[in-house]
Amino acid sequence: MRYNFFKKHVKRLVLKRIITLSVFQWNHYFNCNKKLIMRDFLDKYKNNELPINIEEVIQSLWINIEYFNFDKINGFISWKNIVINKTLNLSEKRFTLAHELWHYIDWEIWASTGIFACKEDKEKRADSFAMDLLCPTKQVTELWEEHENIPTLAQFLVVPERLIEKKLKLIYN
Repeated sequence: MRYNFFKKHVKRLVLKRIITLSVFQWNHYFNCNKKLIMRDFLDKYKNNELPINIEEVIQSLWINIEYFNFDKINGFISWKNIVINKTLNLSEKRFTLAHELWHYIDWEIWASTGIFACKEDKEKRADSFAMDLLCPTKQVTELWEEHENIPTLAQFLVVPERLIEKKLKLIYN
């Protein structure tokens, strides 16, 4: 059976009675533990090669990826599936896969604890997770010092330029 990185942390926190049903405490849990979850996740699934192979990471978690044509949505999760709009360009597909992976993780946390956040918070968290996964701070900083060009970084990391802009704002502001 494969190791579920997120269940380990949730179980530990539930046993310590840190997690309760309040939204405030859920926000606190997420903010305090996002780095811990990300570190464990990256240690397990990333070998310091960029860009990270997000499809391989998702499939290693026994989650299927399906591609369909959609008019207005980029992707969604369904039981053990991440469904992506196949008309998206490669960088948008990668971002959407990472974004939907967080929704899957969030669903696992909810299934384990009964805790969930409002839709707006979920979308912000999914975007934040995708950015941290696809644009690791250390590597973005090194690449920025070398190139100082947003389109070049976006092309190298195979992510949308808006993601690089947002990451750079977080790093340098």
